[in-house]
Amino acid sequence: MKGQHMSQFQSEKHVFYDDAYFVRLDRFSQTPKYRRELEQVITLLGLREADRVLDIGCNTGNPARYVEEKVGCKVIGIDFPPSVLHFWRDKGRPFAQADAHNLPFPAQSFDHVYILHTIGHVLNPQRVLSEIHRVLKPGGRVALVTPNRWFVWAMRPLNYLRIIKHTPDPTVLRYYTLGGLRHDLERSGFDVVAAFSYGALPNLAAFLRATPLAAVFRERLIAVGEKRRR
Repeated sequence: MKGQHMSQFQSEKHVFYDDAYFVRLDRFSQTPKYRRELEQVITLLGLREADRVLDIGCNTGNPARYVEEKVGCKVIGIDFPPSVLHFWRDKGRPFAQADAHNLPFPAQSFDHVYILHTIGHVLNPQRVLSEIHRVLKPGGRVALVTPNRWFVWAMRPLNYLRIIKHTPDPTVLRYYTLGGLRHDLERSGFDVVAAFSYGALPNLAAFLRATPLAAVFRERLIAVGEKRRR
């Protein structure tokens, strides 16, 4: 392995996660749009001040800081690329460089976990979700936010016709449907307690806004799984 290639994200794309990538992500993770997604996660997980929470794919630390300030809970973050490390040092974040396929934490060490815009990047999502299941306490929840495959599909003709410029993130290995998210959560031992699409519709599908099909083409997917109590 050379440079900043992420071992857990190896694919035929051979994507590099460099400083420029995390500068963009740092900016995006402070936008109102991103924080509205975080608000959904806080609500769905039912976060409380006493909770110990794991942020997988914590990028530059802005989401964890926002959750800590909003709720008062303790958030531990992990991410993998060497290029993200100096962002943590600059912000004084107590995060860890770790592979989500092999979490460096004991079993049942977290009350809740969230994984924002990361599950579509990992090499083996089933393994990552199984590791999350292992480190969660019984009754704990995991929340996932990821791009909607059908939204990305609907944007393609708009991009081709130069109506709207929409370039999918080249680091994404897979785009999910709600069915796919449910399937992966259930296979990893979770009970799915919420799964829905969220956010904007592409202009091409705006006429669907008042129909049941609107849910198919919204920009994001959010799903929550709960570890069964013994």
